[in-house]
Amino acid sequence: MPNVDVVKPSGLEELNDDVLGLILAEIYREDRPSIRLISRVSKRLYRVSLPWQYRNVCVTLKSPQSITSMRRHLASESELPSFIRELRIEGHHEDNRLQEFVLKLISRISRLENFSWDEYAGDTPTAILESVIAKWPNIRLTIDSELGSI
Repeated sequence: MPNVDVVKPSGLEELNDDVLGLILAEIYREDRPSIRLISRVSKRLYRVSLPWQYRNVCVTLKSPQSITSMRRHLASESELPSFIRELRIEGHHEDNRLQEFVLKLISRISRLENFSWDEYAGDTPTAILESVIAKWPNIRLTIDSELGSI
């Protein structure tokens, strides 16, 4: 029988999840696109990198792909919304169902630090602003409309 060497994990695979989280935090600050590349290395690195991949999310209300993706995550009771720390909404839509979708997304986020709404024409829906401010009174809030920013 041939002599088979047992391959031991090396490098990142030897580190525990907490240490990997610290490394990913540094990578996130310096080179965010690399997080996605790291997540492709192994199932474990994918799992540990998920909170960093979904930390900063942009939902474009005029993009069917963006809306479909977030609806799928909300419908499946996915844990991905719990990873969101920065939420940016782009555009606006008169459809009340989309406002309900944004409210549901906000309700699933546990620790939002920054909320911004870009390119909103008209009044920002009061229910959404009230929901954000009630849940996170000290949040950084940015509304960029045709009339200017606050």
